[in-house]
Amino acid sequence: MRLILAVAVFAAFAAPASASFVVPSATYTGQVATGGTIKFKVSTDGNELTFIEVREAHTSCGIFSIPPGPAFPSIADDSFVGVFIVEPTGKMIVEGSFTAPRQAEGFVTYHTSHIISGACGTGKIPWTASASPLETTIQAGPKGKTNKRSAVFRFTSTAPDATFECKLDRWSWRACESPRAYRHLQESRHAFRVRATDHAGNVDSTPAKRSWRVD
Repeated sequence: MRLILAVAVFAAFAAPASASFVVPSATYTGQVATGGTIKFKVSTDGNELTFIEVREAHTSCGIFSIPPGPAFPSIADDSFVGVFIVEPTGKMIVEGSFTAPRQAEGFVTYHTSHIISGACGTGKIPWTASASPLETTIQAGPKGKTNKRSAVFRFTSTAPDATFECKLDRWSWRACESPRAYRHLQESRHAFRVRATDHAGNVDSTPAKRSWRVD
């Protein structure tokens, strides 16, 4: 079984497709059809893609993979193509497109014409990948019962570029940042909610919630 590593970039260019949405910034992980793995990260502006891992297994050409590399290729019209030189005489092509927010699919192709081991090619092997759903998490803040009439909430999101909106009790949603502080709270039961929005405009449909009571 051969382990083949791609050690240099041969080319990187965008593939044509029909633009339909802004690609969310996230880390995408998935499977290649023959048992390999694929992992890549989309930049915060949605325009660049960094391959973290592409590893193909159980093919007639053995096992081949690429190491982590710099940010490439560019993403245009929801699509991308990366071409890698694989030592000593092989080439790997990774092509893909974003079919929906946080969903991607494509093909991996590998072929070589090594003088000693001979020619070998895989044809197009399908892969699929997805990013974690957009989630908002409250990391700190009051809960249960307290005699304090102030509250400070800290929160985060699975999207590194997220903005937030907060809501206290029956008040309207308002833009906010972590930490979010409230003062002069009445002695009563309260509910704090927060939701994230990524740079593509996707809004967390299940806002994080924390309830507590001021006695």
